Amino acid sequence: MNKLPAFTLFEMMIVMVLTSIMFAITYTAFRSVSYIHGRQTAASTDLGEIRMLDGVLRQDIDRSQAVREVRTATIECLTPDKSITYMIMSHKVLRTLSSGQTDSFAVDAVPASLSLGYSGAEDGMIDHLSFDVVLGEDRIPLRYAKDYSENLRINNYIDSLSSELH
Repeated sequence: MNKLPAFTLFEMMIVMVLTSIMFAITYTAFRSVSYIHGRQTAASTDLGEIRMLDGVLRQDIDRSQAVREVRTATIECLTPDKSITYMIMSHKVLRTLSSGQTDSFAVDAVPASLSLGYSGAEDGMIDHLSFDVVLGEDRIPLRYAKDYSENLRINNYIDSLSSELH
């Protein structure tokens, strides 16, 4: 009787166990990498939103002639031709132009951390603004300063005097 070369049942079981272990390791690694990638993508998107808010708010403050507090957690940037209002809420920041156009920034802001500075500014003008946003477990402080020129301060003072005289 001729024997054909073949694997025994025991050898086949060992191969199946080793293959199962390799598949389990590969699946676990794939799940871990997928989870980390998802978290990194979400953090990158959130950071992009924070950067966009930071850039637009900084630009609006720099271009404005005056920055005022309208009500709690709401500021207004005033230019000669328009006003821009920012409402800082816990899960978003709304930017509304005087034309009615509204932009929404999906950031986790901390309105309680809002700090407004009036040192050297007159007529309720804010000369520095700060608040925190949350990214994951970290708080990122956003800080802005408005440097008012002496001419603007003098003009505001003259305007206030002339309104008092009339």
